[in-house]
Amino acid sequence: MLRSTLLERVEVEEPELAAVLAEIDLRAAVELAKLEREMQPDRSGRG
Repeated sequence: MLRSTLLERVEVEEPELAAVLAEIDLRAAVELAKLEREMQPDRSGRG
């Protein structure tokens, strides 16, 4: 699963690089959540 690969990030010594990588991971997680929500069947009963 793609999400698990995001959590396997190696520790980074440089604080600036670590911050950039954390932001990338966060944005990727948000986009994955959006995609997962879109792929789920509509359970609202509206169609």
